[in-house]
Amino acid sequence: MVGAGRVLALTNGLSAHFLARTSQLQARSCPLRCASSKSQRPARSTAAKSSKLKEAAPPLDEDLVEEALMQNLEVAARQSFLNTLNGYRALVLDSSYRPIDVVNWQRAICLDLFEKVDVLEYYDQAIRSSRQEFPLPAVLRVKVYIRKQAKKESITLTRRNLLMRDKHTCQYCGAKGSTTVDHVIPTSKGGAWSWENCVTACMSCNSRKGSKSVKQLGWSLKRTPREPSAWELGLWLAVGALDTSRKHPKEWAGYLFPHEFATSSPETAQA
Repeated sequence: MVGAGRVLALTNGLSAHFLARTSQLQARSCPLRCASSKSQRPARSTAAKSSKLKEAAPPLDEDLVEEALMQNLEVAARQSFLNTLNGYRALVLDSSYRPIDVVNWQRAICLDLFEKVDVLEYYDQAIRSSRQEFPLPAVLRVKVYIRKQAKKESITLTRRNLLMRDKHTCQYCGAKGSTTVDHVIPTSKGGAWSWENCVTACMSCNSRKGSKSVKQLGWSLKRTPREPSAWELGLWLAVGALDTSRKHPKEWAGYLFPHEFATSSPETAQA
């Protein structure tokens, strides 16, 4: 909506425009009278002339004001639409249907138009022009196979990488948004700081476990901890796995982490 201050500024601007236009028309319609008036009458102050012009100005045209306001609203609507579009991303798969990247909606449409990819899923949203309509691609498949690196890169064990590996999910109870790290075998019993012995845990489970082992408590891990590959960390970072407030579009289901997939509307999935 347009604010009251914006409307007031707009109407003042239109009023000034009409005042200037009125003075021009008056000068053209009676040049002789204006000339004689200047020679006979003493010069008046600028304030007096401005006051006279305001009194003689016609009433403001409501149609023009409404048209100007509508144009203002159209600009705001276009900006809002662009902000919505920026929330759409496309998941890119290689020829073996393995996720390799995430691109924005502009790049996805270009790849589709130039037929460089096969589009497997589309969003319900579309870009429309006066003659054409372009649906937004959600899942793309390139026509080449991306070969994995033969040499395995060693991933540094950091708290950030560990939370990303476990997707901020407690490996004991499955609670989302967990931000603490726990040693499966406590350090007091010789547990090492390693990928195989460290997991993400919620505050409650971490406090309850203390210096006990998983076997003593009768607990079990949601998955066997292991060192992730560079490709896995890169992909999780690209799709926003580190950001627990970001949900993945439902169109990606079946192509990305199908066993623990969270669905949402595309608006919540911003690049």
